[in-house]
Amino acid sequence: MLLQVGHLRTAAPRLEEAVARLSVHGAAGVTYELGSLTDQLPEIRAWLDRLSGDPDWAYYFYNSDVEFALALAEALPAGDTGDAGDTEGVARTGDGWHVASGRPVIWFGDAHFDADLVLDGPLVVLGNLTVAGLLSDGDVDRSFLAVTGDVRTRALLTGAFDLVLGDLHADVVVCFNNDGGLGVGGDLMADLFVQDDHSYEVAGEMRVRLPVLDWLAGDTDLDPITAKDAAAWLPPGYLDEDEDGDGDGLDTWRILEETAAGNSPLLTEPRS
Repeated sequence: MLLQVGHLRTAAPRLEEAVARLSVHGAAGVTYELGSLTDQLPEIRAWLDRLSGDPDWAYYFYNSDVEFALALAEALPAGDTGDAGDTEGVARTGDGWHVASGRPVIWFGDAHFDADLVLDGPLVVLGNLTVAGLLSDGDVDRSFLAVTGDVRTRALLTGAFDLVLGDLHADVVVCFNNDGGLGVGGDLMADLFVQDDHSYEVAGEMRVRLPVLDWLAGDTDLDPITAKDAAAWLPPGYLDEDEDGDGDGLDTWRILEETAAGNSPLLTEPRS
């Protein structure tokens, strides 16, 4: 459902109930713990008031706190939500599915996309999200992703704020951009997780076979490896090299594209 300015006004009286429903998910936030959103209710109401009075609110909605957008979505009266699976605001293109810049979308119920999903605008899913391809959230200056359930995708490229209250399953996850953040309330499971100066918080376990990390978050129990180490689990040609032949970084876009197409280049054993 494409979010309209009228939805902002009708959600305001129901915010307290919405926050109470979200609080059962526990600590899974990027900027706040969900359990503390009760303390933020006055700020959320003031945020909705500001948006309602701004003719350009939809374009700048990406600049909202992800948790605030979740509270808004949860607070919408049943009569305003439309049918589950309403695709308004999510367009089918030749390359897959697309949420356009300045067109915030709320999806009620589980969302299943049979191809790549590109987010150039904010998307809130009140349910599980499944993408049979590449899930790309654009960048922090135009989009974010919030999902109350689990996310399953072949490949995830994220530079914005992503909040998944359930588990995150992906063959490959690539995080970039020091302005964004990835928050997972459950477990994160991936064959390859590449973190490039991007914040991340996982409340559950991180079960990652090849963790290429700038730093370990919280109590994460992983042994980070270098890009050169990870390249040993790929066929030759996936490591960008300088003139001296030293590994400079993985060709993550190639890995993402091939994985999204169902042809993951990751090997079951490292090359000798």
